[in-house]
Amino acid sequence: MERIKRIKDGKIYDTYSAIEVARFWNGLSPNDFRYVREMLYKTKKGAWFLHGCGGAMTQWSESCGNSIIGGGNITPMTADEALKWCEESSIDAGIIEANFEITEA
Repeated sequence: MERIKRIKDGKIYDTYSAIEVARFWNGLSPNDFRYVREMLYKTKKGAWFLHGCGGAMTQWSESCGNSIIGGGNITPMTADEALKWCEESSIDAGIIEANFEITEA
């Protein structure tokens, strides 16, 4: 996996120095316009971020002249946003319980 390092709001988000907590892939080929791959990370200081990439028909797309192409980026998240992403991405309950404070229903 290639190293992705971005500075957002004066903070460094680096996929090499952070811990990958969970990942999502929609099962499509990287050549598909609807391809999505996302990885949730937690930094040593406890900050959460999502590194995602995807095709031209995804939230990760980018403008390129008069066209839209696939792309990728890093998105900082709160712990609540990271938990919501895990739930919406059907991440295994054990991973969620190990990384978030979860209460019984």
